[in-house]
Amino acid sequence: MAIKKRDTRKPILSGVLLLLTVGLLLAVETGTTPYTPPDQVRFNNPPFKGREMTLGEQLAVWKAIDSISTPPPDSIRWTDAAGSTKTVSCDSFADLLSEQMNSGRMETDVSGGGKDHGRSGVNHLSDGKATDKDQMNVDSSLLSWAAASDDSLVYLEETLIHEATHKGQKVSEMTTDEEEIEALEAELAYKDSCGLDLTNWYYLEKFCLLFGHMLHHTITKPFGGSLLHYSMNGYLGFLRHNPNGDGVDYLVTNGPTGTAVNEYDLNLYGIRHAADMVTFDNHFMLPPDHCLAVTCGGDPLTGTASINLLSIYQGQFMNPVWDYQFGPAQGYDPMFFYCMTSWDPTGKWYVIDSTGHQILIMVDSQQSDGVPDEITGVYASASWPGFEPLLDMKSIQATEHPELGFGIFVSDRDKGETDVVYPYDDFFFLPDTPARSDSADSCVPVKQYEFLSFNPDIQYPLPWDGDEFVHVWGSWESDIQVWTSDSIITTGIEFLGLVHMTDTVDAVCGLSRPLVAGEFIYAYDATLDLNLRLATKVVDPTPTEVTINFDSNDGMLKVYYGNGLKNCHYELWSSDDCIEFYNTGLTSTDGHFEFPLPPQEKQFYQVRAVR
Repeated sequence: MAIKKRDTRKPILSGVLLLLTVGLLLAVETGTTPYTPPDQVRFNNPPFKGREMTLGEQLAVWKAIDSISTPPPDSIRWTDAAGSTKTVSCDSFADLLSEQMNSGRMETDVSGGGKDHGRSGVNHLSDGKATDKDQMNVDSSLLSWAAASDDSLVYLEETLIHEATHKGQKVSEMTTDEEEIEALEAELAYKDSCGLDLTNWYYLEKFCLLFGHMLHHTITKPFGGSLLHYSMNGYLGFLRHNPNGDGVDYLVTNGPTGTAVNEYDLNLYGIRHAADMVTFDNHFMLPPDHCLAVTCGGDPLTGTASINLLSIYQGQFMNPVWDYQFGPAQGYDPMFFYCMTSWDPTGKWYVIDSTGHQILIMVDSQQSDGVPDEITGVYASASWPGFEPLLDMKSIQATEHPELGFGIFVSDRDKGETDVVYPYDDFFFLPDTPARSDSADSCVPVKQYEFLSFNPDIQYPLPWDGDEFVHVWGSWESDIQVWTSDSIITTGIEFLGLVHMTDTVDAVCGLSRPLVAGEFIYAYDATLDLNLRLATKVVDPTPTEVTINFDSNDGMLKVYYGNGLKNCHYELWSSDDCIEFYNTGLTSTDGHFEFPLPPQEKQFYQVRAVR
């Protein structure tokens, strides 16, 4: 069913503004042009799940904002995605972030899958055109870390700089990589101004992310992985590739200040290469406050894979606990463990053997410590008919598909290669039968969005007065409803429309009536019972003040319009009879048009807002 948008052009209060100059009759009116939605708009809604900030978290953010506004630095300078140099005062950043906090549009993110941590980001819908509709989320673990010490506050500051940069971006004109490149450049510029450099491992992590976005999906790394980042009882840990291309063989542990506590060459501890790592805070087999770090990897020269257990205490590498070897000497074919994942309901582990291009099943059969120490079978192999995509696998995740059930999500990208979700990207899923045969049934092509669950929302373009549809984001296969409400969504007032997310996470939802400027609307996921805490305000882009002047000195006609939307595009249309108008080709975002005096005896003009 086609969705039409009515012509919402509106004259100014007097209907027509007349000006007689040198025999030329001029008329000006204002309005908006009909807008046709594209077939599919770009995903720009990361899967955030937030909660209100605690008092301690609010104090940490306010302390960071105060520090941002206190020189040095007084401004930062960086290169944006288009290659242009930008300079922004730190006071401007602080003012923007203060407004974000005061309006209640900053919350703590806990989208970490059951653990009390999440991600930082802006669910930004303004496209650089407004500031009254976006939601900024801050990782709860980062807030805790920043609140623990004034020395670590800079890491919250730089994250806020990053997200504030996103707020001014025009997302309709940028790719996701371009958005992140610009925000990371701004963040690194702030780090530089604070005296941080590549010797700081948190700086290095963001530098690697920047490099990844610059070369999206084209980076080749030996033995897998970009810089892998872990939490160890409040300390940061990084598993890092050797820059000479010899693989991941360094573990760096950082204290709350972010400075390197220790850097360990894992070769000295019998670990030839470590491609992946998981951590267990306060593991029962270690003394109190110790972290158990479990690495997987091996020695490609001998074909021996390994699982290694390490004890970490307050950022200090205490000692290796023990290790397990799997290679020719133990009766196995040559193998190398490239990536590992576990499934808590069964206690089983799944490990990529990159030498054999297969996924192995492992269990804890010796120590009852939750660490895999025995191979029990092959879950899937690239040598099986239909499983050839496993030749390119770099990372795996045990998970549950909403329709296919339990299985292994397979990606051709390394862990940590990018921090951005690309929901329409293609991957593979290896489902198991309900009987849990411990063997994949098939290799099924899937989209990333099939595994995402997030708060629905009204997305760009922002709703205008008179719109009879809105763009919404929502989880795959969910029913997304659109309601009117108050600004903080105390309750839904009027039901306006419904759309089902079939094979998509973005859609155009038709409405039962045209929207009215000043009212608030929000998207509600009726399937998952989810919605944001703040509603979207419907705006009227029509200028309310229009004047026209003729400058006899330069022969230019100047049309001024006021009270339009900030940075909104406006077009100037012309007519000989005030009935049929044509586009002059002139556009403006700064409140005026300027052009030579036309030769016609009489002309009528319209100022139209356009998306």
